[in-house]
Amino acid sequence: RDYQYSLESVPRRVLTKLNVGVHNDGWDNAEHNYICRVGDNIESNNGKVYEIVDWLGQGTFGQVLKCQATNGGHPVALKIIKSKPSYFNQARVEAQILHRLNSRIGPQDESRIIRMLEFFVFRKHLCVVFELLIMNLYDVLRSNHFKGLSMTSVRMITGQLLEGLKFLRLH
Repeated sequence: RDYQYSLESVPRRVLTKLNVGVHNDGWDNAEHNYICRVGDNIESNNGKVYEIVDWLGQGTFGQVLKCQATNGGHPVALKIIKSKPSYFNQARVEAQILHRLNSRIGPQDESRIIRMLEFFVFRKHLCVVFELLIMNLYDVLRSNHFKGLSMTSVRMITGQLLEGLKFLRLH
């Protein structure tokens, strides 16, 4: 028998630790995290589809994935919140605050507030889509082997933090 290649026959790398479906009809693991695989699609309420490309990180509230909209455009960071009500509700407040702040940022902003592109519910998980940033502070420290930063870097980061705080104070 001849073998025919198809995408359906390719194993997809599982990104979520504890990848056995326990909650939410098998979509979630024991910690209520959505079980994510490379190539899976996450669809927003408005029909936009994001394909999971890679893993960016995990925190108390959920996971952050690198995704690509299937209709093109820049890669994004998609934060998928655990399906527990307390996390869902707190993340919804965060999304509403970011929505309010982002509505006050111009196209060439220097506010140092991250751009939230949209938020929606997918399989009982609140999903928040952000612009994909190049590097976070932890990555900067890790790239320097946790040896600290130069005074120039500290000044630059402190200046950016102060710009963000000033924007928050004014808005």
